[in-house]
Amino acid sequence: MLMCFDVGNTEIYCGIYYNNKFNHYFRVKTKNGWSSDQIGIFMKSFFRENEIDVRSLSKIAISSVVPSVDYSLRNACIKYFDKDPLFVKAGVKIGLSLTKFTINC
Repeated sequence: MLMCFDVGNTEIYCGIYYNNKFNHYFRVKTKNGWSSDQIGIFMKSFFRENEIDVRSLSKIAISSVVPSVDYSLRNACIKYFDKDPLFVKAGVKIGLSLTKFTINC
C-alpha cells in the first residue's frame, strides 16, 4: 500500500493506493504552522476511521510546492508510520517520462 501526498499552497491532497487504484483519500487545508505531531495524529485518525491497517503501508511519496510544510510532514511520516517518505521533485529519477506540450487555441 502506498500513501501519496500532493502538497499545494491551498490544500494537501492525500490518497491511499492499493489494488491498482486509489481507495481512500482526503483533502485538508495547508497550514504552515502544523507540527509533525498534529499532522501525524490527523493521519493516524484517518487510517483508524477508515479501518485501514497501518501495517500494510509500504511506502510514502510526497510532491510539495510548500517547503515550509515539508519538514513537519517528513517527520510525521517517520514518527507515526516508521517510513521516510520519497519527495518527488525535479531531478528525482522515478521512471516516468514527462514531456512538454502546448495546446493551440
